[in-house]
Amino acid sequence: MLIYRKATIDDIDALAKMRFEILKEGSVGYGEDVRDKWESGFKKFFMRAITDGSFVSWVAVDGDRIAATGGASFFSIPPSKSSPTGTVAYLANMYTYHEYRGQGIGTKIIKMAMEEAKSRGCGKIILYATKKAKKLYKKLGFYTDRYDMVYYFR
Repeated sequence: MLIYRKATIDDIDALAKMRFEILKEGSVGYGEDVRDKWESGFKKFFMRAITDGSFVSWVAVDGDRIAATGGASFFSIPPSKSSPTGTVAYLANMYTYHEYRGQGIGTKIIKMAMEEAKSRGCGKIILYATKKAKKLYKKLGFYTDRYDMVYYFR
């Protein structure tokens, strides 16, 4: 039986490993040869952000193993029509190990993140979705916003 709860700093190692798996599945350049480097950076992020509350993560635990995770970073922008409070949630780090997929675990974690965002007064939730995940997010009421653009510093 799965138990759902908010992640704590005791979960940071597992969260970092799962974050690496997310990136390894979806991107080129995340091979085992760079795992230690990336996981070290993830651990620093999770330690700071979970401690200061700017990132909240949920986990689905099966015995002594985390089966799935998902989180939200919270930040402020000037208030606008789409976010009257100026508080925004960025949904990230959604990952379910293969053997647990297709059971609604990720959906439950997303709903928990949505409730947290609502309770914090967020005007909107943004995220990056893979092609495979877009169907799930659309079922939950998310849509593609034609205005989003991004610039990457290189």
